[in-house]
Amino acid sequence: MIGIDLFDDDAGIQSCVARHGVKYPVLRGDEATQKAWIGESKAWAAFFVTPDGRMLKKIIDMTENGLEGPVFSKYAEYLLGLRK
Repeated sequence: MIGIDLFDDDAGIQSCVARHGVKYPVLRGDEATQKAWIGESKAWAAFFVTPDGRMLKKIIDMTENGLEGPVFSKYAEYLLGLRK
């Protein structure tokens, strides 16, 4: 599993990784990455994809809705369990 951060610099990514206890690599994306996954250049989103490529969960504007804590832990832990 990997994460892709579209907005933060390296320090911001590390802060998010530490805050949420992320145990997988987080890469930096760009506007082209964002448009490819979200379809626009202004939204925030999280995508949880299973090892076989199936979209498990797609959440747009998750940080504005205060969902980042519950979403990251619930779906990330589930996907990490599938990897075993």
